[in-house]
Amino acid sequence: LFTYLCFFPITLNTSHVVSPLVDQSSTISDLDFYVKTAQQYGDFTHYIRITLSNFFADQPANNSMMLSPPLLPILTLLAQYPAHPIFLGIIYLLVGIMLHFYSLKWLHHQQLPPLFLYLFLLIPHYYVYSIVLTTTYLYALPFLFYCIQFISIFKRHHHSFKWLYIWAILLCLMRANGVIFLLLTILVHLKYRYKILSKAKLF
Repeated sequence: LFTYLCFFPITLNTSHVVSPLVDQSSTISDLDFYVKTAQQYGDFTHYIRITLSNFFADQPANNSMMLSPPLLPILTLLAQYPAHPIFLGIIYLLVGIMLHFYSLKWLHHQQLPPLFLYLFLLIPHYYVYSIVLTTTYLYALPFLFYCIQFISIFKRHHHSFKWLYIWAILLCLMRANGVIFLLLTILVHLKYRYKILSKAKLF
């Protein structure tokens, strides 16, 4: 599918071209926000000065404040997106392969029948989000690892919390709502390690 779209792009809504070789930040993707945030990070001192002066002005202008956790904006800079879309497209391809592999591996360990695994591969969301470059797809990989680790801790109460914290912090560095998972990790850790919340019966 990746190779096919390189040679034969598809068009959404008669105007948005979808291909690993084409900038998609102006389509239904949310990459445009992170590209603009990366530009703000590139001249961060100037951005803060202009934002503060606008905030305290008597008649403030429209404040186009674009800030997010740093990981996704940095990724667009390292991948030279949108100047060279192919690099980010390859990253999405690798993320998609890892999502399929680890999802199927975990489901296989749950002793699900092979037919279910084949049907799982037919779910279109993996393929749609791998060609329409939305950051939800990148967010899904550490979220998958977080969920797998979280479930394993509930099954084995003496399991280490190190990787659960690592995935929670990574989610925080990608999107602001990742702090929810960090707080959840702290609560679970307190319950299973220090018994502080054992009487609260939160879980």
